Amino acid sequence: MSNNSNVSRNEGVVRDMIAGWEAKDAAAVLNTFAPEITWHNMPMDPIEGIDAVKALAEPFLAACDLVEWKILRLQGAGDQVFTERVDCFEMGGTRLEVPVAGTFDLNVDGKITAWRDYFDMQTWLDQGGPPFG
Repeated sequence: MSNNSNVSRNEGVVRDMIAGWEAKDAAAVLNTFAPEITWHNMPMDPIEGIDAVKALAEPFLAACDLVEWKILRLQGAGDQVFTERVDCFEMGGTRLEVPVAGTFDLNVDGKITAWRDYFDMQTWLDQGGPPFG
């Protein structure tokens, strides 16, 4: 596969992962990850491995009434994809909107091996988001 087609594929994988979140479909989200995935929401400790990601993602999605990620920018380069987003969640009648910058590393099989999101935890908490950890 040429580099341009890898970049397009990788961008598509990240879009598929986002679509899985929006559909509240944990299996679809997990399907985009490599078994050795590291998910690091920068205000918190990294989560290592598909089972640990599943243990967090499934109950979080179940607690959400609605998930919408507004993609402002999504750009791939090589084995990486960068996103600028506003992640929106509705939980128990509360709507939360959090600006996020995210980076994704993908392996040769088109699976996400690392996901790093950068956001302000205080923005989440100020809108009534539940504390993590």
